[in-house]
Amino acid sequence: MGWVGCMEIRSLDFPDFEGLFSLVSGVYEDSPLAMWFISKPERESFRAIFGHKIAGIVEKNVVDLVAVEEGRIIGECEIVRRNGEIGILGIIISKDHRRRGIGGILFSEASKKAEDIRIYKIRAEVAESNGGAMIFLSKKGFSMNGTMPRETPQGIRNITLLRKEI
Repeated sequence: MGWVGCMEIRSLDFPDFEGLFSLVSGVYEDSPLAMWFISKPERESFRAIFGHKIAGIVEKNVVDLVAVEEGRIIGECEIVRRNGEIGILGIIISKDHRRRGIGGILFSEASKKAEDIRIYKIRAEVAESNGGAMIFLSKKGFSMNGTMPRETPQGIRNITLLRKEI
């Protein structure tokens, strides 16, 4: 994909397991309510998730890009095909790299790749309490498409559904 400054943007690959697990674990510790994991991910259960990501990339049903700086994965953007031309967006950035444009770069590149595999609409599901994600997505052209409840160990919280056509 390419380099932006000293950061590389590229597709997720087999050797990235430890780096992605570390990113996801760190972001969960920092912002558990913003993530879909009900509890902190365990290494072995995450290994299965990682395997599904790689299989989806091979099958052209998943776009999964990572931002790498000095050998460390600092961000990930995933678009997973659901219902033909619709993809579900997942994006995480390490706490110490937020608000530096990394999410925007990852999203832009992932959107191009999603279109290449015939995903033309993207849906995002965001916890109401995740104001930063709501602002980010609205700046990227997403509009609200409804809400739904989601039960977590902390109780029921509302999830805002957003949609964008690419």
